[in-house]
Order: sequence, then C-alpha cells, then structure tokens
Amino acid sequence: LYKEFENGNIRESYTKVNEMIDKYTGDEIVPKFELLKAKISARLKGIEEYKKVLNFVALNYPNAKEGKQAESTLSKDIPNLEKLDFKEESNGSWKIVFPKNHLSTSEIEALYVKLDKFIKDRNDILVKRSNDLYNDSTNFIVIHGLQSKESAKSVLFLLKDYKDYKVNDEAYVISSDNYMIVQIKKNWDKFIALIK
Repeated sequence: LYKEFENGNIRESYTKVNEMIDKYTGDEIVPKFELLKAKISARLKGIEEYKKVLNFVALNYPNAKEGKQAESTLSKDIPNLEKLDFKEESNGSWKIVFPKNHLSTSEIEALYVKLDKFIKDRNDILVKRSNDLYNDSTNFIVIHGLQSKESAKSVLFLLKDYKDYKVNDEAYVISSDNYMIVQIKKNWDKFIALIK
C-alpha cells in the first residue's frame, strides 16, 4: 500500500488505507496504517487535515514508534510549513496551471495534444508538462520550466491565440514557490483571489 502511495496512486491509496484500518482494528499494524493515512491526507487535503490525522496518531499511539514520529512532525515540521505564504515576485521558475476535474479524461487528453505540440515546437528541454494531483477531485495540468513571469504570460498568450494551439482552457501563471505553497496548503482559491 505504501508503494502504491509512493507511485502516485494517492486517491486509491486513501480508500485502501481506510479499509485496512477498519479491517485490522486492534492489531499492532494499525498505527502504521494511520501514519500512512496522515501522509496521504497531506497530499489530498492539505496541511490542516495532515495536522489533524498526525494529532490523532500521536494521541492514540503515544508509545508506538509511529505516535512518536507523528509528535515529532507536529512539533518540528508543521510550524515551518504553516509559516509559508505567497510571494508576489519570484526569481525562480514559473508555471502555467490548467485546473481540471480528474475525471475529465477526454478534455485532459485534448489539452495534452496541444501542450505536447507546443513543447515539441518550442524545442526547449527545460519545458515539460505534468499531470499533478491537487485534491480528491482536481488535477493540475502544468507546464513547468518557464524562466520568468513575462515568459510564462507570453507562452500562455501564444497557447490561447496561435492557430496551431488555440487552447481555450482556464489557465493561470504561478511561480514555482507559490505552486509549492498551493500544493502544501491546498489554498488554490486564496491564490486565485490574490491575483484577481
């Protein structure tokens, strides 16, 4: 189950880890499943849910290795993650994000075709496309490796207006730093409100 999670099957892992917790209630393996559930929750639901599940593990399994690990994460890592906040400017790379319902496979495939053509035409080894999980219902189709905000905006303009691409999908330019914060805190709506 942990391997499945590491391989990116996050939504499926969440369902399965809950089934395992129910199935093995009272067994000594449950704290391991609970800690894995915390990690999966972080990826699917963000830092607040991560804290909640870690707290559950720390309180319910204080003598287990997993309980101590959860307590350590709560006291050391979580405060640093909570301090992260959006920055207006960035010297790092930029991205273009296309939010999509993860079940809209035909829409996603059509977008892939246009983006892949653009990337091939551009012939820049730094520019890549990915399909990133955001939460339990949304994925982000992302163009990575753009060197500046202006570059990202011009690429988006080109994708929308150039006859070979004509991408009509909703899209946003975001710095890599802010994208990391969106993924950790699951605060995409806050980011959108900030840029409008």
